[in-house]
Amino acid sequence: MSPTRSHLRNIVLGAVASTCLVPLATHAQFPDQLPIPADVKAFATQYIAAINAKDSAKLWSYLTPETRACVTPQNKDVYDALFAIQLDDKIPLDYRLMFTAVNESNAKAMADRQYFPVKPEHQLQIDYQFGNDVTGLVLWIVHQNGRVYADQPCATEKFIKEYRDDAPQRAHYKEVAAQIQDPLRSELPNSSPITIARAPSRSITTPPAPTWAPRRKSSTR
Repeated sequence: MSPTRSHLRNIVLGAVASTCLVPLATHAQFPDQLPIPADVKAFATQYIAAINAKDSAKLWSYLTPETRACVTPQNKDVYDALFAIQLDDKIPLDYRLMFTAVNESNAKAMADRQYFPVKPEHQLQIDYQFGNDVTGLVLWIVHQNGRVYADQPCATEKFIKEYRDDAPQRAHYKEVAAQIQDPLRSELPNSSPITIARAPSRSITTPPAPTWAPRRKSSTR
């Protein structure tokens, strides 16, 4: 690998690893899987179909009313950007579902950047293959009025400010991504220019920021 190629790869991998929108995770984080109820499994099928159809209106309808109420004219720009991330990929048919109790430790670690408007009942992870990597979405599940909803967390004012402050860094990552050509591009997890450009410059030790859209993760095999 040439010095230039290595430098570009390290920049982008560092951006992806540190982003709140692409938290690193593996199956080992979810050892206590539960049986998936039929209504949750059907909900996952519908949610995935809406992602693959790029149907943002349908996805919006799957969020709890309380989550939707987090969006105001003053913060809509941030939520729109976060929500759009889930539309980057096409989820293949051989995805894997993991249904578990809510990870309370993670929720507490993210408290300064997100909060749940409704206490979630469970979390549902949707893992799928993206190139050479395993990528996934996490939905927090609640039941309301006989329906299943995604109870995605709302952003705190702290995160909204940080996200906007990070706009120059995201623009920089977009510029770097535009310079990357194959075969280097194929080595990067979730390496679409759009995804990379959204990576903020937070330290990897910083708790993940809120993910009103389903959280993304990447784990290179």
